[in-house]
Amino acid sequence: MIDIIIFAIIALLIAHRLYSVLGTTDDNDSTKYSAPVINLDKSQYKQQEEKIAEPDFVDLDEDISKKLDQASQNNLAKIQKLDSKFSLYKFLQSAGKAFDIIINAFANGDSKSLIKLCDKLVADSFYK
Repeated sequence: MIDIIIFAIIALLIAHRLYSVLGTTDDNDSTKYSAPVINLDKSQYKQQEEKIAEPDFVDLDEDISKKLDQASQNNLAKIQKLDSKFSLYKFLQSAGKAFDIIINAFANGDSKSLIKLCDKLVADSFYK
């Protein structure tokens, strides 16, 4: 009997705590905010979609390439000559993500994934 009373008190305390943290709001509450809705006709939508689809990394690429030595800048120019869409900024972001994946594979002892992600010589060096 005492157990039931103790559990009921604990349940009431938890319910009170949840209510005080979460609270309630009215539908007419002026503190609720919603994002503004922008109505675009189809031509504006296509233009907006194109801006989102292909972000311009030219400025970021230029900032990064200014910090490189002359030999690296020459190599970068060769790469950009071969692939006009190459972005150094996107490459560096992807390299960072690949590094995280490789380190996590090593930390988890996933040698099969590590061999797929790296050259065999590099993957073998992790386990020496």
